[in-house]
Amino acid sequence: MKSLLTAVQTALKAGLTDVRDRDIFIAPFELYLPEAAKSPAIGIKDHGSRRRELSGNMVEVARAVMVIPWVRVIDPEKAVMGSGGVLALSGLIQALLDENRLSLANCIDGFCPNDSPSEMAFTKTAQWQRQELIFTYTFEEERP
Repeated sequence: MKSLLTAVQTALKAGLTDVRDRDIFIAPFELYLPEAAKSPAIGIKDHGSRRRELSGNMVEVARAVMVIPWVRVIDPEKAVMGSGGVLALSGLIQALLDENRLSLANCIDGFCPNDSPSEMAFTKTAQWQRQELIFTYTFEEERP
């Protein structure tokens, strides 16, 4: 999982030039946003894994990663639907990560089957619009 989180972070930093590198971060929980974060920001959180036994001493492992774009709310409608809104940022993230195996060994698929509705969240100093995107990366590995 650690190498997958790092690979997702690296791909987002390389592909989203309008987001500062330090604003693409590994999050300890879903609502975590660093105090110094600027808009837009993106949290990356591990989201568990599932295993399925295959023949030949192999196992299929589906590892889930939650990617959470954050956009500061100045105009509520634009924070959701504007060109710099959370839905537009989510679309860019999906375009970067869908079907991207991130050059990881044994990774056979990467896809975002689930995304949540966007929602408002609050910090001490600002209102933010956020959305949770769940990407599943499937690996075929030898059984340990």
